Amino acid sequence: MEIFINELSLEGQYHTDAEFSEAVQVIVELLNLLQNKIPEKLFFRNDLIKHQKAIKDEILSASVSRLKEPVKEQFKRLVFNNSQDWNYTKTQDENADYFYLPKIDRTRNTQNLSIQKVNQTSLAEISERILQKKEDKFIVINFSSSKFTKSDLTTIFKIQNEGQKELLEVLTFDDRDSLETWLELEYEFSKTEYDPNSNIPPTDSQTVLRDTDRFKATNYKIQGRIVYEQLKDGTYWYVDNLHHGISSHLEVFNHNTDTHLGEANLEGALDDSKADEKKKVKRYLR
Repeated sequence: MEIFINELSLEGQYHTDAEFSEAVQVIVELLNLLQNKIPEKLFFRNDLIKHQKAIKDEILSASVSRLKEPVKEQFKRLVFNNSQDWNYTKTQDENADYFYLPKIDRTRNTQNLSIQKVNQTSLAEISERILQKKEDKFIVINFSSSKFTKSDLTTIFKIQNEGQKELLEVLTFDDRDSLETWLELEYEFSKTEYDPNSNIPPTDSQTVLRDTDRFKATNYKIQGRIVYEQLKDGTYWYVDNLHHGISSHLEVFNHNTDTHLGEANLEGALDDSKADEKKKVKRYLR
């Protein structure tokens, strides 16, 4: 996935340091969410974002300088240190023009459309990459309270010199709820992420047992749960079906010696201090 921070969504819309700080915290939250959720991703920015207006007529770098910690450090790290300036790998067509069509104007007569030329911006760059890499995923992150606010799709027209036109819909987000909803639809994280407040035990797919490079299912069941064999050492693992929420864990055994080796957390880290010699499994393995 390629994630672009839209510098055009900074247009001097904030009136106070407090308003700007609140908007920055949302950006930090969105970028952190993507950083933690998406395994393969690249973040991009236009380095000219530093000169976009943040608080009224003040450029971003000046407004950022007054942010309080840790928000300032988090913002700088995520927006500048963790992202690449796409100008070094630019793909947009120098012989074409790119136009942003505001959502409010989409139903009007085409002769009266209020459009904005966006050449050499992140919107133009992501549009060209969408055209060139149709199988990849691309999204735009906007600052809040801009002209892009509450629009889940941003329309871009690409017009080439010979008159050829292409219309693209770019996914855009500026709030956590809409981004989380889209991520769930795309990746179904709920199938592999366990809620520590749940009142039922995790499914196998919500634990390390989903890793087919590490485990394979056996024909055995304990407490109604499938027993898995860890491929590298032959140990047996299963979800303890009597615990849920923060108490959830996996039981781990050496089935050859009928020895309980301890409990593992849902990510597969074994705690051998919880080994219990009274726990036996051989009677179930028939």
